[in-house]
Formats: sequence, structure tokens, C-alpha cells
Amino acid sequence: MGVTSNYLLSGRDEDINVDTLSVSEIKLVRLYRQMQFGQKECLMRTATLFTTALEEERNI
Repeated sequence: MGVTSNYLLSGRDEDINVDTLSVSEIKLVRLYRQMQFGQKECLMRTATLFTTALEEERNI
């Protein structure tokens, strides 16, 4: 998650470069940010699903 990890550290949507990230990566970044703000338990399963989907997308 090299490129994506740079955006995980930022809290601003304008820092997400939609030209370099896939839709799955953008969704994963937004989920991670939501988890940082206290919604961790209910989003962990969703984040896992997106991570799996991202890995599958990269392998296609």
C-alpha cells in the first residue's frame, strides 16, 4: 500500500490524488480515516473487505 499510505496520514480529502489512486484505494483511505475518528469496530470488517478487493484488483 505504498502510495496509499501517504494519504492515510493526511486528514484532508483534497490530499487524495484521484489521478494516482484507484477507486478501491480512495475508499480504503476514507475508511481508514473514519476509523481514526472512533468508528473503529463497525468499520474493521468493511476495511478488511476493501483491502481484499484491492488486492484482487491489483492481481487482475
